[in-house]
Amino acid sequence: MGMLGSNSGLIGAARPQNAIESPGVWTGNEHILAVKANKWPLSGGQRYWRMDSFATNTLDGTSLDLTEIKFWAGDSLFLGITASSNLTWAFGGSSSTLTDGVSSTSNRALINGTWNSTEVFTARIDFDFGQPRRPSHIEVHSLYGPPRFPQSFRLSASSVNGSGYVTVATLTVGTSFTALGGNVFTTGLVAIP
Repeated sequence: MGMLGSNSGLIGAARPQNAIESPGVWTGNEHILAVKANKWPLSGGQRYWRMDSFATNTLDGTSLDLTEIKFWAGDSLFLGITASSNLTWAFGGSSSTLTDGVSSTSNRALINGTWNSTEVFTARIDFDFGQPRRPSHIEVHSLYGPPRFPQSFRLSASSVNGSGYVTVATLTVGTSFTALGGNVFTTGLVAIP
């Protein structure tokens, strides 16, 4: 049970806040302490977002082959996002191709044949939105069918680059993507709870 001055007054269980959400009613003092501890959501979301904890296998086996990752707020596409990663992409690929607005087989970030080994357990792709944002959906464009992307991954967010990430959700993109043409496939818009 809560008590006076601990989120929601005298009725109900305390509802802890984190960097993504702060449910319930908070006293001014609780709010100030949470902001100082970096445990209070920034207005409008977080600047830094991360994909990690990918499923062991991609949908086609052992290759990760991406051409674009898009973030949406309703029907508005976020632009100006930069991407980085701890992955070594094959054939001169680059993390920057993931957010440049071009989906094609000549614009790719590829892990060829080794995805289900140790790389999957440490892989991460980071996104800098440039300012705090709260996307409602994510869309992944993969190359060739069946899509070369894991069935699920964790999406986290932080107000600090490289640290303090808080899990927003584990997202499942399913087992089939929709063909867009030119060997490009999309997850469609996947809701971020």
